[in-house]
Amino acid sequence: MTYSRASGTADRLAPPYWPRPRVRVAHVLSIVALAGLAGVPALAAASAEPDLVKRLRVMRSCENCNLAGVDLTNAMLSRANLKGADLRGAKLRGAALEGAELRGAILEKADLRDAMLGRADLRGAKLSGADLRKADLKGANLERSHLVGADLREAVMENARLDGASFEGCDLRNVALQKVRLRNVNLTKTNFSGSNLESASFRGQNLSGANFSGAKLAEVDFVGAILIGANFTGSSLREVDLANAVLDEADLRNADFTKVRMRGARLNGAELSGVNLSDADLSGAEMVKARLLDVRLAGANLQSANLTSAVMTRARMAGANLGAATAVGANLSSSDLTDANLTGANLGAANLSLARLEGANLRDADLRFANFAGVRLKGAILAQADLRGATIQKERLKGVDLEGAKMDRSLQDELGLSGKPENGGAASDGGATAAAGNAGAR
Repeated sequence: MTYSRASGTADRLAPPYWPRPRVRVAHVLSIVALAGLAGVPALAAASAEPDLVKRLRVMRSCENCNLAGVDLTNAMLSRANLKGADLRGAKLRGAALEGAELRGAILEKADLRDAMLGRADLRGAKLSGADLRKADLKGANLERSHLVGADLREAVMENARLDGASFEGCDLRNVALQKVRLRNVNLTKTNFSGSNLESASFRGQNLSGANFSGAKLAEVDFVGAILIGANFTGSSLREVDLANAVLDEADLRNADFTKVRMRGARLNGAELSGVNLSDADLSGAEMVKARLLDVRLAGANLQSANLTSAVMTRARMAGANLGAATAVGANLSSSDLTDANLTGANLGAANLSLARLEGANLRDADLRFANFAGVRLKGAILAQADLRGATIQKERLKGVDLEGAKMDRSLQDELGLSGKPENGGAASDGGATAAAGNAGAR
């Protein structure tokens, strides 16, 4: 309608003369773009997604595409090219992605349960928070990928390449990681409980706070690995190599370490109660204040190990080698050291009460102020040992080789040993050196 100044009334125009709105295509596109920025679903975007999905299904290629939140459940995408694609929050459960190109793809919080990703290229992919439960990643390349907080429970990762990947806080329970090699990988606080890691290599990796409880770790390479506070309770580590590894404050209770190699390893304050370390190599290991109650160390090599203030009550160490070991202030009460080698060992102020030392060799050992109450020493060798200040009953020394041993004058007199002061004079601290070979209780 139009308005007439003269009449003051509105003149109605016939329908053919109604004014038509002038709207340009450019204006429409601007409105659509603004709607997209405001978070309102744009018409163009809504129609583009099906086109991209169709293109992907037909061409198997959608490099750098925006596929966030797309539903590709059970999709057949073997060898598809999704390099750099944005698939965050995408539904890919059961999808076939064997050999797919996913370098640099964004898969954060994506659902990849049961997905088949064997031999897929996931280098540099972002998978933080992704759900990869029961996914097949055999032979996949995950180098430099980000999997922080991802759920990989029961996933299969045999022969996967993981160099430089970040698994911090990942859930890797019951995962198959056999023969995997890891370098420069962040695995702190990762949960490996119940996983199969046989023959895997964690050489030099940081696994502080990781959980390996109940895991299968046969022949795993942990050389130089940092495992501070790690949990190995109930794990099987037969023939594992932990040389120079750092296991301070680690929990190793009831684990099987048979024939494990722990040369130069550090286990200060570690919990090893009930652990089987039979025939293990712990030479040069540092175990200050470690707890080894009821531990099995039969035939183990502890040459030059540091066991200062360690608690080793009821330890079974028959035939073990503790030559030149340091166990100052250690608690070895009720332990079995039958036929053990303690040559040159330092057991100063150690508690050996009720211990079994039949046939043990303590030649040149430092036993000053040690507690031998109720100890069994039949057939033991204490030649050249220093027994000054030690608590020991004379009857316990029956049949023991004390040749050249240093002891308090009072004990020597009790034993009725004829001797002379060391170097022709009185021994230090009022002690004397025994000249007789075997002592006999009287």
